[in-house]
Amino acid sequence: MSITYVMKNDIELLDSLKKYLNFQTDVQLGDYLSLSRHTICKIRANEVNLGHKQRFKILDSLGYLAGVSLINSIAPKHLAETIAKRVEDRTAIIALENIQDGESPEADMQLLTLIKKFTNSQTDEDLAEKIGLKRASLSMVRKGKAKFGVYPRLKILKLLDINANLERFERALESSEELLIIVNEMLGGGNQNSSFF
Repeated sequence: MSITYVMKNDIELLDSLKKYLNFQTDVQLGDYLSLSRHTICKIRANEVNLGHKQRFKILDSLGYLAGVSLINSIAPKHLAETIAKRVEDRTAIIALENIQDGESPEADMQLLTLIKKFTNSQTDEDLAEKIGLKRASLSMVRKGKAKFGVYPRLKILKLLDINANLERFERALESSEELLIIVNEMLGGGNQNSSFF
């Protein structure tokens, strides 16, 4: 598949979402997707692709994620609490109670400590391989200078729930073509939520 084809799908995605949300301008759409007007113009000029964050937001705006509570399931604090309970780490459970909901560096730092324990990873290299990160990224999370992205959190969720079927969701985050198919299914009136995962 050529890069031009992928970018063409990004343009179609923008147009479909704009229509679905009844936006009149790209500025409105950019504000919704947390993109500047300049970035929207670059996407339309086939210079850049939509990022994972924007793809995630598109799926969420269509109601795809609400049915499975995926956003809550991959929140760092939720993942850390789940692991803390499984490994019966009372200290971590208490520490997590003091962390506000939402994404915070503290939740990611706790999640890093707990997932390393949960996976019996002896080294950062071992853990990095299991969750699809570079060792240096783990160091940044540990210092509170970075957070886990969507992909590592999805891998962690899969480690916690081996029955989780996230393949189509992952493809939609990676592929404009797959995301466009989902958008068209949702906008076509058919409720495809049950077949998504």
